[in-house]
Amino acid sequence: MKILYLGPPSSVSSFLQTRGSLTVTSDKITPDFVSYFDWVVSYGYRFILTEEVIGAAKNPILNLHISYLPWNRGANPNFWSWVDKTPKGVTIHEIDSGIDTGPIYIQKEIRFAENETLTTSYNKLKKLIEDLFEESFDKIITGDIEPFLSTAKGSYHSKKDFEQVSHLLVDGWNTPVSFLLNSRPKRSIQTTNILKLCFIVAPDKARQIVTRILKKDSEILILTKDLAKGMKRTDLEIIQEIETIREHNNKNWMDLVRLAFEHAPNQAKAIMADINADDSKITGLLEQLSNNTQ
Repeated sequence: MKILYLGPPSSVSSFLQTRGSLTVTSDKITPDFVSYFDWVVSYGYRFILTEEVIGAAKNPILNLHISYLPWNRGANPNFWSWVDKTPKGVTIHEIDSGIDTGPIYIQKEIRFAENETLTTSYNKLKKLIEDLFEESFDKIITGDIEPFLSTAKGSYHSKKDFEQVSHLLVDGWNTPVSFLLNSRPKRSIQTTNILKLCFIVAPDKARQIVTRILKKDSEILILTKDLAKGMKRTDLEIIQEIETIREHNNKNWMDLVRLAFEHAPNQAKAIMADINADDSKITGLLEQLSNNTQ
């Protein structure tokens, strides 16, 4: 059996060497080249396959995607699964003319603790999909596993989408997922705009402040878990400590606002005007609620 592996060498390519004559490449490929092989497997391949290439393959081209499709099709799926709070997992599917839209052969969902980072969660997903591929490859090529189409809408993100929120990577790929879980939608769009502006005009100072915020958020997370478990301290003592930490974090957020006004006052004022407009709307709704006799 002649097998073509698209992507950088991995445990998957090592496994495929035991299943036949293997060719490994990360380069762009042509229809004529693909037609020589019995099976094609893509894992971490950086090029989109054309319809001509897909059509020239003798069998469905298999792709290993580190997301629980149809959620988080496209780029940076692990990152978006945390930011959007969508299912996390891995999928082996057939490549079609869309982006990660082909029929699904097999997939696994996984649940993580909130003490992960993007790197640690990615590494676990990577191992999961590589193990899943070794378990299922023979069954896929013999037809024992039949593909299916998901009826869920799912989600898609491009590289440009990621560029717009890349400021959330306060510690690169080692950013704790707890920070991403709290990044949207709890903080308003305008607050996120302030954060984005700070990272544009003064990235080093902004990163220092966000690191402080992240540290306090982590402390609050631990305390809320203590509260839920009923620890030895009284509930009121824990609540008081949470309140104290929140006061510190409110100051950290105001430091971001000061930073924005220091380096880009006009843009910062425009964002604050939007915040004020939204606050005015909320005040009006609260007045309606307090006067509602129904």
